[in-house]
Amino acid sequence: MVRFGMGILGALLLWGQAAQAAPLVGRITFGKVGVTNAQIRVRELGTVTSDAKGYFVFTGALPGQTYRLTASKQYYTFPPVEYHFLGSGEASIRGSCASDTVTLEGRCMDRDPRRRDRDEDGLSDYQEELLKTNVRLFDTDNDGVSDGQEVTDGSNPLDRGSALPRLSRRLCSDWNGFLGGMYNVLEHVSTNSKALFIDTTLFRDDGWELSAEHNFVPRGTQFDVLVHAMPGWRVNQIGQVCTFHSGQENELDGRMVYYHPRHGTHPSENRFDFAFAMPFTNGIRGSQFVPFNTFQPSYNATQQNNAVANWVQVANLENKSASGTLRFFDTRGKVMLSQEVRLAPNARQDIPAHQFGTNKVGTVGWFPAHSNQRFQLRNIRYFYDNPMLFDSFSTAFQLEGAVGSGEQLVVPIDTRNQSSVIELVNTSDSENRVVLTLYTPTGAAIQHFSVTLPPYGSHHVIADPIFPNSFGQAVVQGSRRNSLLATAMQYGRGAAGELLFMYGILATEALGTELQATFNTYLGQGCRLQILNHTNRFQDFSVSAVYSDGRGLRRSSGGDDETGDRIVLGRTITLNPFGNADYDLCSQAESNRYGVVRVQAGEPNSLSGHVIRVGVSDQYRFPTPMRQ
Repeated sequence: MVRFGMGILGALLLWGQAAQAAPLVGRITFGKVGVTNAQIRVRELGTVTSDAKGYFVFTGALPGQTYRLTASKQYYTFPPVEYHFLGSGEASIRGSCASDTVTLEGRCMDRDPRRRDRDEDGLSDYQEELLKTNVRLFDTDNDGVSDGQEVTDGSNPLDRGSALPRLSRRLCSDWNGFLGGMYNVLEHVSTNSKALFIDTTLFRDDGWELSAEHNFVPRGTQFDVLVHAMPGWRVNQIGQVCTFHSGQENELDGRMVYYHPRHGTHPSENRFDFAFAMPFTNGIRGSQFVPFNTFQPSYNATQQNNAVANWVQVANLENKSASGTLRFFDTRGKVMLSQEVRLAPNARQDIPAHQFGTNKVGTVGWFPAHSNQRFQLRNIRYFYDNPMLFDSFSTAFQLEGAVGSGEQLVVPIDTRNQSSVIELVNTSDSENRVVLTLYTPTGAAIQHFSVTLPPYGSHHVIADPIFPNSFGQAVVQGSRRNSLLATAMQYGRGAAGELLFMYGILATEALGTELQATFNTYLGQGCRLQILNHTNRFQDFSVSAVYSDGRGLRRSSGGDDETGDRIVLGRTITLNPFGNADYDLCSQAESNRYGVVRVQAGEPNSLSGHVIRVGVSDQYRFPTPMRQ
């Protein structure tokens, strides 16, 4: 297809069989909209005009020939492109038509008044008319990214759930002193070659400042702040912790990680009830949603009456008071409760979703009073190892609030000694037809079906019987913009059916070229690197990893070849169309180290990935998403 990029016309070229003249079919677009009446010329084949949808056809193209394509349209200029039209090799794989992309870089000429950019978002008014974005709004869909930047990134400027946010210079997360006390570790990652100074401030839940400290993050690596050791941190209290850094936006990433020690054990034993991470975010403007679930997932009869809690957290990320309405929907989209929430600056409030009783499933929606204010929404699911709500747990995990999307979304699923349940949520006020396909690591589709969700309704797909004892991915897409959340919930169980761990991964759009996350082998942790191909094309990528001191990880002990599920760092790896891979990354790392792992994609917006941290004896597992 055409690349979704600012000032770019793309031509999708499809080739026929080798040694035969074939039609050269293409499409010219600006953004995702076809450009009409553009003149495309190939000296050997003549000149054609694009149709109402931007398509054009040259007849008599010969595979193996190199053609020079030029394009013209009033108010635009384009440099010529040399394109080698192939007709063998990949062109005949599986007997299907292969494709490649050639792009014509263009620029807008300013002599016509239609070329003005009234909202200064980087797109001319004429471009915005083609894209159907608002010529007077810098950010038409209010997702925090300008229309021009979204076109450059390849996201959809008309869909709030499709964006590649640039993390701001001030980043906040929640700290928690309840549950008998937890390790609160705030991980900071420099995303490029610049070293950063960071100021980290601890706030009470009412926004009152408690303490601050100053630190340094070496370039391209990681530094952790032990929030539970900061002055003012107290047991049985909650609040926010915020970091301000010396760099530019998107030069710092990271997350808060909670580790809950098992009651009565010494820290040196590395025994934990649970651990989970909360990635940094700018917060979200407008409505956002998160699923809730009070079912007991243990198969062990002795655990069936143990308590399950869902604590929904709403945090105000503004420096002024803010308010909104929290609504709880059942699976049919019916409102169970509507509650107004008022928050002081930098304040947070926790509301129980388990107030509706056991064995309830649904969605929580946050609807702010003003759409330009930023909030964080999340649901933390706690599974106790007792029925009396004592601070002792089987496991726990948190889910981030998010905005529904109408774009193609992909999420890993894993039924190897665990269960995988795909939770689908309609975040719109209209019916939403959702299409879902499950793929194996080689990209083979093993199940394809659709389900129609009522407004604000939800539906669960249990992957175990469809996809037994396997790793793969689910590809989902809703029928409307801003409409779909999909979360793969993973439940690990022991030999007697007892619950060992639980975590969830939100299905995402593939955005970015260099993706990164962190690994950590402290506390006896392991980790797995999972990479997913979102496209119907072969995709190349390579992996690199460095410790916090800048040293690189060693190659696999198997030498130049991958051994078992290890990965050869620095070597190009190819995934099949819609294929995926799962590697034991931390087996190649030293003990008691942490650092950064990076995946370099061969094609922009083609891959997504996660690093799954694994506790000793599967006490816990939790994902950290790879981000640009």
